[in-house]
Amino acid sequence: MMPGPTLIKKCSKCQKLIEEETWMSGNSCGAVSWTDGAYDAPMMPDQPELVKCPFCKALMWLEELEEIGDKGMNRPSDFVPIANPDADLSIARPYKMPTAKDYFGLLKTRVDSDEKEAYLRLRAWRAGNDRRRRSEHGPRKFKGKNGKPLEPFSYAEIKNMKELICILDEQDDENRLLKAELFRELGFFNQCLSYLAKPIDDEYKICAAFIRELALRKDPWVREIIPAGAREGEERSA
Repeated sequence: MMPGPTLIKKCSKCQKLIEEETWMSGNSCGAVSWTDGAYDAPMMPDQPELVKCPFCKALMWLEELEEIGDKGMNRPSDFVPIANPDADLSIARPYKMPTAKDYFGLLKTRVDSDEKEAYLRLRAWRAGNDRRRRSEHGPRKFKGKNGKPLEPFSYAEIKNMKELICILDEQDDENRLLKAELFRELGFFNQCLSYLAKPIDDEYKICAAFIRELALRKDPWVREIIPAGAREGEERSA
C-alpha cells in the first residue's frame, strides 16, 4: 500500500480543517469480503464520499468541500497542489465516518441526486449490518462478536432495504447481486435465487455462488464470504 498526499479541506459548516487521506496504490492482502458488498481491507482503506466533521459533527460530501492545501510526500505526476499561505494545516483532523443513524437522518431530507440517494441507502444498509457481522478471519471487532445473538432488522432498515431494491439498476451485474442479497436478508429466498439464476460476470461468480448457498439454506444473515475451496481446506485441517 502506498499512500498519496493528504488533502486538507474546509468544513462547509464550521470552517475548520479536515484531513482526507488518498492512496496511490493498494492490495487485497488480509481483506475480508461480505455478502452485502462491504469490504475490510487493511491495505486498501475505504474512501467514502460522505463524511462527518470531527469538530461540529456535520455531514458533508467530500467532493463538495473547498480544498485548502495538502501535505505528504507521495504525489502522482499529474497532482496539482493548492497552496494557501495563511492556512495552518497542522490543526486539521481526520474526518469521522457516519453511523447508520446519520445516513437515515440525511435520507429524511431532500437528497439532490439519485446517485446520492443510492449511496446513502447502500451505506445505511451496510452500517446497520455492522452489528451483525461475525468473522473467523476478519478484523478483531467482528471476531469478538462470535457467539453473540444476531439482531433483527429495525423497521427503518427494512424500509430502506426495500427502497434500495427499487432503485438499483439490475442490468448491472453488481447491482443485480446486491438485489439478490437484499432479498435474501429480507427472507425472500425464492426472489434471491431467481436473480442469481441468470449468467453473471466472472468477477462476481464466487460471491453469487456463496449467496445462493445461503439462500438454499434459508439463512438471512450477512455473512463473511468464504469460497468453497477455502472452507473445504479448513474442514480438512480441523
